[in-house]
Amino acid sequence: MRVRAWRSVGAATLIAVPTVACDSPRPTAPVSVDSSARLTTSASQADLVRLLAASRGIVPLPPAPRVRPPLARLGQALAFDKILSGTRDISCMTCHLPAFGTGDSRSLPIGQGGIGLGPSRAHPGGVFIPRNAPPLFNLGAMKRLFWDGRVEVDALGAFHTPARTQLTPEMARVFEFGALSALPMFPVTNRDEMRGYIGNELATIPDSDFTGIWAGIMKRLGANPEYRGLFTAAYPGTRFSDMTFAHASNANRRLHRRPAHVR
Repeated sequence: MRVRAWRSVGAATLIAVPTVACDSPRPTAPVSVDSSARLTTSASQADLVRLLAASRGIVPLPPAPRVRPPLARLGQALAFDKILSGTRDISCMTCHLPAFGTGDSRSLPIGQGGIGLGPSRAHPGGVFIPRNAPPLFNLGAMKRLFWDGRVEVDALGAFHTPARTQLTPEMARVFEFGALSALPMFPVTNRDEMRGYIGNELATIPDSDFTGIWAGIMKRLGANPEYRGLFTAAYPGTRFSDMTFAHASNANRRLHRRPAHVR
């Protein structure tokens, strides 16, 4: 009797298992939500995001400053020209390629003396730049630039850079786009990035002589009649002989909004 009873319980269990499985929850049709309710929820979430952003001092970016077309043309020419490098083998856009969102798709870029572009770029001596080549978009609102903030515009509008007093007030007055205008003044002075160590007149200038390096580059540019025309068109009323590399740097920041078209 007991054996038969246990068999009955076992059979009942086997029958119950598929029954329970069949009663498992089934997918159901989505609950219909009134469209007005969705709009109300969306609006309340947007208001909450605005409130949280405002409480943390997050505000919209200021409108981008207008770029005069002649200044843009000068900036594009300079950005893609290897004349700014010591041995004329690298341009600004060698490490800020439009094809890679004005970066180079590398964790560490390869500057002067390198061969190739983008991820395939290599240096025969294995030399890397100890910081990355960041995208150049939408930097106009930035007050501090470079990874260590070494180019900065303070609350009073004063510039603080590695050049210290060599970046004069007269040069700073040329800058139309804040810290971004000053940024291009320094890669051209760095030996590993653009200036090189030997084989060109810029390499013979002491590292601390920013004024001399900038003047040497302007001498190169001034020897080219086309560049003299681009500079005077970009800065009407100013003679090229009265310009400094600040005028070139101010123009060379033109890619802060969108990549240049490569011709």
